[in-house]
Amino acid sequence: MLLNSVSSGISIILIIPLLASVGIDVGDNSTNSGAVKYIVDFSESVGVQLNFALVLCLYLVVIIFMASLSFVSSVVTTALTQSFIIDLRNEVNRSLFYAQWQYINGQYLSDFIRLLTGQINRVGSCLNSLLSLISSLILVCVYVVFAMLVSVELTALALLCALLLAAALLPINKRIHKSGGVGLSANIDIQRSIYDNVNSLKIIKSFAAEEQYLARMMRSNTVLESQLVRLAKFNALTRWVNLVGAAVIFTVLFYSSFQWLNLPIANLLVILFIFSRLMPQVSGIQNTIQRLIHQAPTFEDLMRRLAELNQWSEKFNITSSHDAPTFRKKIEIKGLSYQYADKSVYAFSGIDACIQCNETVAIVGRSGAGKSTLADILSGLLPQTSGEIWIDDVLLSDDNRLAWRPKVAYVTQEVFLFHDTVRANLDWVTNGKVCSDDDLWRALKLAAADGFVRSLPHGLETIIGDRGIKLSGGERQRLALARALLSDPDVLILDEATSALDNKNEQLIRDALVALDGQLTILIIAHNEATIEHVQNRIVLV
Repeated sequence: MLLNSVSSGISIILIIPLLASVGIDVGDNSTNSGAVKYIVDFSESVGVQLNFALVLCLYLVVIIFMASLSFVSSVVTTALTQSFIIDLRNEVNRSLFYAQWQYINGQYLSDFIRLLTGQINRVGSCLNSLLSLISSLILVCVYVVFAMLVSVELTALALLCALLLAAALLPINKRIHKSGGVGLSANIDIQRSIYDNVNSLKIIKSFAAEEQYLARMMRSNTVLESQLVRLAKFNALTRWVNLVGAAVIFTVLFYSSFQWLNLPIANLLVILFIFSRLMPQVSGIQNTIQRLIHQAPTFEDLMRRLAELNQWSEKFNITSSHDAPTFRKKIEIKGLSYQYADKSVYAFSGIDACIQCNETVAIVGRSGAGKSTLADILSGLLPQTSGEIWIDDVLLSDDNRLAWRPKVAYVTQEVFLFHDTVRANLDWVTNGKVCSDDDLWRALKLAAADGFVRSLPHGLETIIGDRGIKLSGGERQRLALARALLSDPDVLILDEATSALDNKNEQLIRDALVALDGQLTILIIAHNEATIEHVQNRIVLV
């Protein structure tokens, strides 16, 4: 940046000897002081006489050098910006993945999507603007230095005018920051609306509520539009002030140089040329500053979110080498209690239970009794408020909770399937381990899912649509059960996995669970007694 700026200044100063070589009066001071003197002295020391052709050649060389530096600077700036965006996105991703589940569970998921996509990209764009701002500031400083070599008085007068111009724009900058905050709020509302609308599109259409949801989106869009128009007005006003201000400064400088400073015509032309190059830079700096001010709330929101994620980071060492507890005998629950972070009441308190290896246990209780919370704690997703969980005489703690999670397979009522093949939806739980077709079909058979998969147009290679939309509810649940079994878990947890199914599909899954009885430890959460009628051992939450 500095080399490019200095080269630009030299290219302008070369105009003085260029004018002198064609016979234009440049004054004695112009060739006996400052940067021009160094150029003349250097040419005499190497025995070269400056003439019109040589000065033009030097000017051309400097311009080529400037263009090359500009090319390199552009590539480096882009590389730095993209590297910053990738590093920031990776940091946010890591902080999100290792945040405590109770924090994630209480947030808008659309906020994380917005954070990882548009918001990080806008912050990256701000970095690019900041680098451009630094480059422009360096260039302005170099222009000012070279202008002072021509006329200190005129340069000082121009700087004073520029400072007055910047001061006049300060009230606008404050209003731009406020507008950026309102725009961010509207953008957040739009992202949340889009996320909700897409996920509930079938319900919206079934209730003929399209206009209601469109009206909500329209209100947010109107707010965002008004803030963008407001920003455009501020930018236009800034350009108007800069344009008029530049004309005033030009007039003052021109008048002063003739009436008070008596500058030679060549010097006057050079310094006016410098300021003609300088004023667009100053205007660009102001526009960049306003762009950064407008995006400041976006950056502040991202940093706040990142700080929150780090504050809610799970209390274990990610790089810890603690092994997972070996489950061969029993899981003992002693005095287990859990209190929600935002509530004074306990989800449950003082639970004592024992789960034998390869035993099927039902977790039952009224709605809101904490059945799913207990399952989350047993799977290692949540830390308990008090009490202990012992797995074969090893205490489940912050040190080994992360290592324990892969030992537990979790099937919920709301199954998530990728818009991909059956094979890809099964494979991803194996953490890179290659599974043969026999392994896949064995898991599918255990889950009573092999029959319908064989009937699909392309078998394992069939694309099942977004969230498995091409499958029935029962087929999705059985595929999710097969995926869980493919991970070879020590414990299988089913949380209301059959509550939304018809009798036929529920019976298929129930038969699959009965067949698995005694082969692995199964915890079943269910309200329907028929689902757990074969289960003798139960943990009752009241």
